[in-house]
Amino acid sequence: MRASAPAPKVLVIDDSATVCLFMASALEKAGYQVIIATDGRDGLMKALQERPDCLVLDVVLPGVSGFDVCRQLRARDPLRRLPIIMVSVKDTPLDQNW
Repeated sequence: MRASAPAPKVLVIDDSATVCLFMASALEKAGYQVIIATDGRDGLMKALQERPDCLVLDVVLPGVSGFDVCRQLRARDPLRRLPIIMVSVKDTPLDQNW
């Protein structure tokens, strides 16, 4: 009997509990293992510890911004090529230039 491959890990970094619950529910239904972080610092730590297969990253986070998280991950060899999906609920023209 062959052991099944472990589910791919997705790290969701977002400070909104509602967004985290929604994304976790959708991703888990699709067969992914979901790890949640609610700020940039926790997200960086979990990315280094858990080595996810993909990252869903909010742009605006308390403490360390999503852009800074992305820059720091791109500077680290083991995570340099990690696929990162940047998301935001901001939709005004001013927010888009942020």
